[in-house]
Amino acid sequence: MVRYPGYNDRELASVVRCRVSTVTAIRARLLEQGMFSRAMVPSLQALGAGIMSVSYGGVSFGQLVDMKKALERGLFRPGSCDSFHALAGSFCWLELGAFRNYSDACRDSDGMWRRFNDCMAGAQGQPCVRSHYPMDLVQFHNFFDHSSILSGLFNIRRDGGQPRQVPPPPGRKLTSVEKLVFYSLVKRPGASDKAVASGLGVSRQAVARIRRLMVKEGRLFPVVFPRLEKLGFDILAFFHFRLDHRKPPTARSGAVKQILEGIPNIFAMSIGPECIVLGAYRGFPEFELGSTKLIRRLDGAGLLEGAPAVQTFLAGDTVVVKDHDYVPFVKGMLGLKIAD
Repeated sequence: MVRYPGYNDRELASVVRCRVSTVTAIRARLLEQGMFSRAMVPSLQALGAGIMSVSYGGVSFGQLVDMKKALERGLFRPGSCDSFHALAGSFCWLELGAFRNYSDACRDSDGMWRRFNDCMAGAQGQPCVRSHYPMDLVQFHNFFDHSSILSGLFNIRRDGGQPRQVPPPPGRKLTSVEKLVFYSLVKRPGASDKAVASGLGVSRQAVARIRRLMVKEGRLFPVVFPRLEKLGFDILAFFHFRLDHRKPPTARSGAVKQILEGIPNIFAMSIGPECIVLGAYRGFPEFELGSTKLIRRLDGAGLLEGAPAVQTFLAGDTVVVKDHDYVPFVKGMLGLKIAD
């Protein structure tokens, strides 16, 4: 299901070579147990986003209460369109977002700093690091595809695949109906074509056709997210590697390959001499052993420029502020003036 999120039960049964009724029963049981959730993830580039934003920070251990208060006071804005995924641990936080242009990104950065000063005045440590990257230069190695870590967990051989984020199709803009269907599919990823059509006042056939077209053009991607904590992954680790810019591009590419192979990742991107990864681990020993070994190997080869930034998020202490909430972003980028 995670590897082929767009497949129906019959197609999955063909892949795993079992009865359709068996797949249907297993899917229903996993859903009842809360083992996964569905989403329709939009291509950021296809919507016109020109900037990818990665923000993170941490406070000293003595400010645990301040971090909790910061969330209550609105450090993050759940209904805003500036970011789509945000985590807050006891002492650190991470936010991923996208913007139309660099001006919008910088304007949002100023707002973040103001909120930080209001919510966490006098915070010690490195409370806020914000990096903005031109989308056309970013290489997405993994955009929340969890199939690689599941293949390792279940010892299943995984076939190759392409990153989900792809450039927009040239020379074609969405029609008004396509925009409404697009928005509805992102907002209600589990809804049937009939239910979406009923809410929009269009035919079921039109919704089905537009859904297929959006997926074919690389504008939308059906995704199944497994609940990692239920599978024993109780640590999410964020890494920001800065590679030695004096090294040739081939050496930096080799370093990125080592990073991707060394970190069981669910998100990974690189641009020039930087590589950003979000990994998942089953326990602190696995995280410490794997990350330490990788960093030492890269550092020993002279590929790193300084120590990488590392943030850890424990399953029991982490608040998922935004869980792949693309709805405000899509609404803003499509210019839709409709009530939710």
